[in-house]
Amino acid sequence: MISQLIQPVLYLLVLGTGLGSMVSGGGTVNLKTFIFPGVIAMSVMFTGMFSASSIF
Repeated sequence: MISQLIQPVLYLLVLGTGLGSMVSGGGTVNLKTFIFPGVIAMSVMFTGMFSASSIF
């Protein structure tokens, strides 16, 4: 369970912080706010696909 949480948190922290520092301007919302829904969707999709493939 914990290993499934490491990858999304790593994406959120590394990409959100790393790319967020490279992007300048555009408002007061940081990049982590935009990356968060995508990370959640990616986690749910891949978990569902791997669970479905284990059935076959």
